Amino acid sequence: MNLANVRTVTSAICSMSLALAFLLPRPAEAGHQGQPVAGERPMVDCLLPGQIRRLSRDVHYVTPPRLVRIAAGDCRLRGGQYRVY
Repeated sequence: MNLANVRTVTSAICSMSLALAFLLPRPAEAGHQGQPVAGERPMVDCLLPGQIRRLSRDVHYVTPPRLVRIAAGDCRLRGGQYRVY
């Protein structure tokens, strides 16, 4: 085989693989239509309580609550509050 034939075959294989990649159906992305997939944990905006900090032996204070985006089960486990719309 000469070099021209090798390039032609290589080009044909690349073209076919690209065409095949675009023609094959892609797997559905999780939650693509806004609907949760079975087994997926719903994400919520969770207001976690403030932490107790200690400056010295006698001085303690509570930090402000933090807003984070985590799974609903984790929010409940960490003592947070959230609403489901």
